[in-house]
Amino acid sequence: MPNTLTTLIDKQTFKYGDKTALSYCDEGEWKSLSWNRFKEYVGNAACALAAMGIKETENIAVFSGNRPEMLVVDFAAFHNRAVPVSIYSTSSPEQVKYIIDDASVALIFAGDQTQYRIARSVQKATPGLRQIVTFENVTPDPDDSSTITYSDFMKTGANAPEATAREVEERRSRAVETDTVTIIYTSGTTGEPKGVCITQANYDAAMRMHEELLTAIRPSDISMAFLPMSHILEK
Repeated sequence: MPNTLTTLIDKQTFKYGDKTALSYCDEGEWKSLSWNRFKEYVGNAACALAAMGIKETENIAVFSGNRPEMLVVDFAAFHNRAVPVSIYSTSSPEQVKYIIDDASVALIFAGDQTQYRIARSVQKATPGLRQIVTFENVTPDPDDSSTITYSDFMKTGANAPEATAREVEERRSRAVETDTVTIIYTSGTTGEPKGVCITQANYDAAMRMHEELLTAIRPSDISMAFLPMSHILEK
């Protein structure tokens, strides 16, 4: 049985095409993203991750407030069999460093200037954190020659050679139900945060339960997501 997360975008795009996949508020204006465009973005981001040296089963982190780019990055990671680690957007430098070290994160996506500065301070103390990608245009530190913007990250994927796209597809085809698909860290109220590994099989089972129990949902219905992936354990 195909894994839900590695096949979802293709299935939904085939069914809905130019219909709205998600809507989001950008500087006070509501904007929409179609399934076709979402698939394009995920494909470009997946190629960018591969081109930047992210390997199968390697961990990346997302440290940002809610935004559609987070979903693009997550699914791009799924397609590479890489593992996204979500970090609370309000986490302190110490909390971020603990997670980056504990999960051996190689690349982090930071949202705004504040999150960039925290990520940058962690990078200076953590040699294994090779790369920062910022969702917003930030003012980089004078000695920072490696951080890139999300826009440049996506251009890297769009301009990647065909061999990179083939490699991503091969990785996606190798995904199995026992793969760790994401790591969620607990809030740490009873000690250091603990990383909870969620597998492809966990998501597959959750989706089957949704289909069995939520029979009243129709394609025209709209759902609101206001909690980030880092909050999944407390839903």
